[in-house]
Amino acid sequence: MKKVTFILWLALILFSISSCETTKEKSPVIDYMIVNPNPITINRGSYQDFSVIVHGTNNPPQTVTWSISGHSSSSTSINSSGRLSVASGETANTITVVATSTYDTGKMGVATATILQPSVENVVVSPNSVTIGRGQTQDFAATVNGSNNPPQTVTWSITGNSSSSTTISSSGRLSVASGETAHTITVMATSTFDTGKMGTATVIIIQPEYTTFGGIVWQILCRDTLNNRILIITRDIMEQRSYHTSGTAITWENSSLRDYLNGTFYDTFSVADRARIYEVTNENPNNPTYGTSGGNPTQDRIFLLSIAEAQQYFHSNADRVATFNGSASWWWLRSPGIYNFLASDVDLDGYFFMIGFYVNHTSGGVRPALWLNL
Repeated sequence: MKKVTFILWLALILFSISSCETTKEKSPVIDYMIVNPNPITINRGSYQDFSVIVHGTNNPPQTVTWSISGHSSSSTSINSSGRLSVASGETANTITVVATSTYDTGKMGVATATILQPSVENVVVSPNSVTIGRGQTQDFAATVNGSNNPPQTVTWSITGNSSSSTTISSSGRLSVASGETAHTITVMATSTFDTGKMGTATVIIIQPEYTTFGGIVWQILCRDTLNNRILIITRDIMEQRSYHTSGTAITWENSSLRDYLNGTFYDTFSVADRARIYEVTNENPNNPTYGTSGGNPTQDRIFLLSIAEAQQYFHSNADRVATFNGSASWWWLRSPGIYNFLASDVDLDGYFFMIGFYVNHTSGGVRPALWLNL
């Protein structure tokens, strides 16, 4: 009887142990981890999403922490969801992406990202060739061509300029000094990524052309090759006098200054020189801003420029600047001002004064103009 009881008791213990083992949960075990994609190539300034699979027994957690190593830029990073962002300035050739198990930090998976480094083929500057006047500005742009998304940043420089006031800004704006004497300037854009690569553009500076006639230095404004003649204006202000002797409303046709230029001033030239002065019919447009009447067309040998002609023949404000006795001064135009008792003029800085000065103002500069037969 005791033997049977012992056997039953032993069987009960074994059953209990077996029952406990079957109900006890087994802990997860991580065998290895795989990061995808692996390997990859990626451009600077791009991003790539990574994923991970955690392999093991007893359903190991799939949660990981992401990290990277080997990068040169602090702006190259990977976020908590596995998105790798490569900085545009990254210089490393290879970056290692690491996924570390949050359940077993001793287990991890890795992937290799090869960073495609840019190469510069050439730099193209636009516009490639331009003609501008002294005192003017011109904006340039640069395109950096190459493979793997080369940076578009450049440094701007110029050569050939005579004046230190002729400059180019960091954004590519060329400012030509009013006193620039160079005929040609070269604009250069140099890649900041590969300083051995640059592009150039040619800038032709329009320089005033002069001639001497009747013992006076004149600026050539226009060449009429068909009729073999040139339009000229005195380089300097010849004298200061009023547009008209009284402050009444007047147009160029009846002004005392017109009478003076086509009479007394004309007569100062020799007979031979007078024979070369071509008589023209001048239109006298209204003031373009205020609409003031410019009057009837006139037959002139010697005349003042109109507003429209001063805009057409001078390439910039700087080119319109004129001096009297060595100092910059304003000078009359034949166009009316806001009223007919005012005449328009060019200020000492080369800007138009459309409102005008009183016609009997005696300090107005006179720059005679004429068509000269060659």
